[in-house]
Amino acid sequence: MQYSDISTSLQKLDSKAAKNGISNLSTDELAALALRYPLEKASSAIEEAGGITSFLALNCDQTMELGIGKARAIAFRAAFELFAAKGKKKAGDQITCAIEAYGALSPNAKHAEQECFYAMLLNTKGVLISVELISIGILNASLVHAREVFRPAISRSAHSIILAHNHPSGDPMPSPEDFSVTNKIKKAGEILDIAVKDHIIFCDAAYYSFAEKRPFYL
Repeated sequence: MQYSDISTSLQKLDSKAAKNGISNLSTDELAALALRYPLEKASSAIEEAGGITSFLALNCDQTMELGIGKARAIAFRAAFELFAAKGKKKAGDQITCAIEAYGALSPNAKHAEQECFYAMLLNTKGVLISVELISIGILNASLVHAREVFRPAISRSAHSIILAHNHPSGDPMPSPEDFSVTNKIKKAGEILDIAVKDHIIFCDAAYYSFAEKRPFYL
């Protein structure tokens, strides 16, 4: 592919991002923009790495082994590390967006081999009080009880909560059951006057935010 073809391909992606918003691009399109590579080459590199989760876990040398130039590989890794640094949060920090909620989850949570369901407790200013482990095992609306989710929130006088659970498969996209569980807990929160601000589905190198991807009224 000649330079002019690469430039044209990226210009189309730039225009799409400007028109539709970055959050509405696919994973492959985001990678292509970050790498400044045409979409088909970025998609091929991700596939060769074994998927986006594996691709994001590569270091610079490993990224270059996929045919990506040194400068692009370094720039991409720097952008990802910047993302990770911005998102790191702990109790006492304010949570203002999904990246920061994702950053409040421990590395152990992100590498867990079983599904684990968490509630992040926030005060009136959105400051993180704590991250509470609610349950371990397959997420199911009939097994995740609202009383267990809201018990720590009530005992610690939380103003709102953020739900979070992992997908050990490495794919953070929500299942129909994830929507069902979210709806169930949101309705319970409305009765208790404890807002459910978001539901983060995460893996070791990616996340899906209900609040980012759609109006949070499911």
